[in-house]
Amino acid sequence: MRSTLKAIGVMVVGSLATISCNGGTSSPTTPGSGVGTLLCRNAASASTAVSVVGNALFANEITTCSYSTSANQLTCNVTHTETNGCSYDLAVVSNYSAVADFVDEVTAIPPRKLLTREVSTPTRFAGCRFFSESTTAYSYDGQRRVTQSLKVQGGAIQTNTNTAWDAAGRPTMTTVNTVGFVHSESWAYDDVARTATMIEATGIPASGSTAVYTYDANANATRTVFTTTGPAGTAVQAVDTTVTATQRVCK
Repeated sequence: MRSTLKAIGVMVVGSLATISCNGGTSSPTTPGSGVGTLLCRNAASASTAVSVVGNALFANEITTCSYSTSANQLTCNVTHTETNGCSYDLAVVSNYSAVADFVDEVTAIPPRKLLTREVSTPTRFAGCRFFSESTTAYSYDGQRRVTQSLKVQGGAIQTNTNTAWDAAGRPTMTTVNTVGFVHSESWAYDDVARTATMIEATGIPASGSTAVYTYDANANATRTVFTTTGPAGTAVQAVDTTVTATQRVCK
């Protein structure tokens, strides 16, 4: 089971395509003007993460991030090291239409997404398989809800289409199309426990996965538990993130 640690609190994520979804329209493709009452956000600017598969250490990750209010960009640098000798560095740049969108992501916890584009670029590899740069673009409806995300990586395209949302504008039903393989995801949010739970249906009765994301009071990721069940059994990966510094960003 191999997965890059989800140590970046805003979820590593212009628009390449727009769609029409239930409850929304195909435009605008950006979230629009911020209307939330929250004035500031304390975003993680430094964190460490430890990943354990079963009872065995799998990987460590160190992340630093900085939000530029002039460029409306969140830039994160990630160093990922696995116990099998694989290590790599990533530069992740998330673009926003306005500072207000970055702040308004955390008007509810678990947070929602209000970015427009994310580019993840590998800058170093050692002892592991190369993977190419990825670009993810987000489309929105008139209620600032994500209707679609489109990820392009190495010629492969993954499209996530949201068809239902909760009152905070977070998706509750998603259809994922990865190179023609289609499955659905349902999402549930507990604002008291600050958790987001994803349940995946792959169409194969014996397989699927769940993920539970936990956040702190600033909406920064603190723990993620992935559970995958298949013919070979069940695998559990837990990622614990410690935020060591924050950046206060205000409208």
